[in-house]
Amino acid sequence: MEPIEVVRFLHADQVHALAHDVFESLKHPLQALLPDAEIHHGGSTAVSDAINKGDLDIQIRVQPLTFHAADDVLRGPHRPPGILNFHDN
Repeated sequence: MEPIEVVRFLHADQVHALAHDVFESLKHPLQALLPDAEIHHGGSTAVSDAINKGDLDIQIRVQPLTFHAADDVLRGPHRPPGILNFHDN
């Protein structure tokens, strides 16, 4: 049996501004890699006054015909940094 993961929750005021800044710093390089994509900050860190786990969720929307090419770009050498959780800061 795997150990139970302990999840700590944060109030939005602890991470909202930082999450927004990190999203903005990643949005422009992502947009340069995927110029036709829609890139959105989603999840609870994008919502004022939300309780969250400190994860930054970025939604990248592309047309169905360009999905595999976008996936290749995001898996390639120019991909953005990996998992970032604001508990780690």
